Amino acid sequence: REVAQKLRGDEFGGTRSWVIGGSRGLGEITAKIIAAGGGDCLVSYANGLADAQAVADDIAAIDRGICRVMHLDLRNTFEGTVDVDPTRLDALYFFATPRIYRKRSERFDRVAFEEFVDFYLQRFYEICLWLERIERPSPLRAYLPSTVYIDDRPRGMTEYTMAKAAAEVLADDLNRSLRNVRIGHTRLPRL
Repeated sequence: REVAQKLRGDEFGGTRSWVIGGSRGLGEITAKIIAAGGGDCLVSYANGLADAQAVADDIAAIDRGICRVMHLDLRNTFEGTVDVDPTRLDALYFFATPRIYRKRSERFDRVAFEEFVDFYLQRFYEICLWLERIERPSPLRAYLPSTVYIDDRPRGMTEYTMAKAAAEVLADDLNRSLRNVRIGHTRLPRL
C-alpha cells in the first residue's frame, strides 16, 4: 500500500515482468513497484515460498497488477525448463543471488567466487540466450543490478565484487551481440 501511494497506477500498465529473486530485498520492492504501477509480474524464488506468497498477497491487496509465484533454483543449470512463456514477457529483473555475507577464513575464497560467477554471469547469460531466441517487435528489457562496492570495496567482499564487475562486462558485451534483449545495469548501494 505504501508503494502504491507513490504511483499513479498506470506507469507499468499492460507490461509483464519476470522478477527473478523477487521474494525478498530489492526483488520484492521491484515486484511491488511494477504491480503498483499496474503491471503484471512473475516472482520466482529459490527458498522461501512463504516470502514469495506474502509478496503476491501484498500485490493482490492493492488490486492493480497481478502477481504469480514460481519456484526457480539457479544453483542448477538453467535450460529454459521453467514454467514461463517468454513470448509474453516485456521485462526481466535479475535479483537472484547466493548468500553474500559469509564467515571467511581466507583472503580469497575460490568456491565463493565460483558460486557468485555461476549466478551473476552463467545463469544470467543462459537466461538471456533463452530469451534471445524469441523474435519480438521490440527487445525485451533486462535489468542486472551491480554494486557500488566496485568503486569502494569493503573488507571481505572481494569475491562478490569481482563477480559483479565481471557481470557488468558481460552485460555490455551481450548488448553488442543480442538483438531481442537489451540489458541495463546500475551500481546500487547495500539495501
